[in-house]
Amino acid sequence: AFTAPGAPWEMKDISASGFRLHAPMTVAMELTLSMLVAIRPRGQDAWVLGIIRRMRRLSARDAEIGLQLIASALVSADLFEQRKVRAADYAVNGENPAVTGRQFLGLFLSFNRREGEPPVQSLVIPAGEYHPSRRYTLRMGNSARTIRYGRLLEQHSDWVWTVIDPDSPGTVAAGAGSAV
Repeated sequence: AFTAPGAPWEMKDISASGFRLHAPMTVAMELTLSMLVAIRPRGQDAWVLGIIRRMRRLSARDAEIGLQLIASALVSADLFEQRKVRAADYAVNGENPAVTGRQFLGLFLSFNRREGEPPVQSLVIPAGEYHPSRRYTLRMGNSARTIRYGRLLEQHSDWVWTVIDPDSPGTVAAGAGSAV
């Protein structure tokens, strides 16, 4: 069971690709298809992230929600647009201000579909920040790396889900700690 405003959600079915949940209609009325939902199963520390793919009214009180899992682990990430290096005579907190552009937040996602396979890494970012030709510094905690957005997985009016492509294999962003 999961707790949400209104009442707990009940897990009815689970598979490698998602969940079938029952939720009170009072909660389901506020949900929409393609909405991102983070869930933390009772008794577990990790949150998972999914996209609502199906909704069905079961009765006046209950609804069924079909949730496609897209992340078995998620972390808040800072993204910095990189600009062409210009001559700079100073640095602020170890960073050359001429290299770092706009900053925005995203969700760094990691998904293990099968045991033993490497996780697929992707990002959920605001739709207005999706520019596939640009380079970005992806920073999580003390580690950072240079990336470009890869294949577009899904796009909506307020968010975009994209695969991460390293800008150059093994490239570490300027002023960064260790590679992610």
